[in-house]
Amino acid sequence: MMVMTPEAIDRTSSATESNEDENSMLEDALESIKSMTDFSSDDSFVGTLLSRMNPASCFTPNSDTTSSCVIVDHSWFEPAPISATIKSLLGPLRSEGRGRTVALQRIYRLTDREHEANRVAAVCTTKYDLIGAILPSLAPTGPSIDRRQALLLINNLCIPMENKAAILLGDQGLSLISALLETISARVSECYLAVVCLFNLSLLPEAKPILFRYVPSERRSETYSATYLKKTTSLVRIIESLTKDCLPFVINPDHASDVLSVEREAVRWCLCLMRHLSSWKENAVVVAKETIFPSAAIQCLEVSLRTNSDLGFWRQDSLETSSLMILVHLAQHGAECVERLRSYSNVQPVLRQLQGKGGIHELRAVTVLQILEEASSDATD
Repeated sequence: MMVMTPEAIDRTSSATESNEDENSMLEDALESIKSMTDFSSDDSFVGTLLSRMNPASCFTPNSDTTSSCVIVDHSWFEPAPISATIKSLLGPLRSEGRGRTVALQRIYRLTDREHEANRVAAVCTTKYDLIGAILPSLAPTGPSIDRRQALLLINNLCIPMENKAAILLGDQGLSLISALLETISARVSECYLAVVCLFNLSLLPEAKPILFRYVPSERRSETYSATYLKKTTSLVRIIESLTKDCLPFVINPDHASDVLSVEREAVRWCLCLMRHLSSWKENAVVVAKETIFPSAAIQCLEVSLRTNSDLGFWRQDSLETSSLMILVHLAQHGAECVERLRSYSNVQPVLRQLQGKGGIHELRAVTVLQILEEASSDATD
């Protein structure tokens, strides 16, 4: 049997009095809050909520701690249709200022990797013209933050195959190509992103002749000019000019390993674009005979093998893979292309360095070497 000492009894009495004082103060506070909020009924939402703040009620048997009041209306969280959201942002997109920046960022988040399902719905519709609304943001004289965000957004929208056709073959297709080329010609820091957009569009089979022969023109009939190689404003010459300007930064040993440089990214995506376009035979002949792309591809391979022989970094869209694939396409598309490749004295030594490495890259290099060697033996017979 426990016997409480006088000191323990005094402490218990003091604690009881203290709790009673605290409860009395809490009740006074609750009454004051109720009077200020005009809720006099204990059945009200505020009354029920405030009653939960009383520690004594937590231990009261059969206490009702529920409320019939609706705290959150879950219907508020239902997302609005993507078309309705985009239509509400078209106005800010066409106007300059902070509103355009916010609109671009919001649409980008609606079509990013986590929301891929929204990309087709955002483009393949007749309710609005999203691409046309984005075009003003690409102006070289506009804010860099808007231009970069617009290019990233267009890149996302160009990924689905349905969107490639809708964008390139739609009403704004030629205007988009012209705006992208204008961005590249301006040599802004985001110009390589414009090349990425063209690269994504080039995956559409119908895009290969359209892009390769494109020349900006006010008259649609002259867009696909037969003399495009003579015009510095044509897509081929603009991409070639960008490659020529940035190539020294890539083949220079001091910069060859700088994978994050803007110049390297520019060359990389230019060669990726030409890799796709040169898969079409008519384009391949022009690339081989009239452009610097074969030479650029060989030089990039040569420097890469000299500075880093690990082929594990040669990913699908890497600079090295695209360079090698350009050579493969040229070797496969007739005697004219093969003869042009043979004129480069360093092409075979570079390809021989890939022998014994294994994998798909060795197979591609060996294939090109065999074609070149067969052409050489036929020439000597």
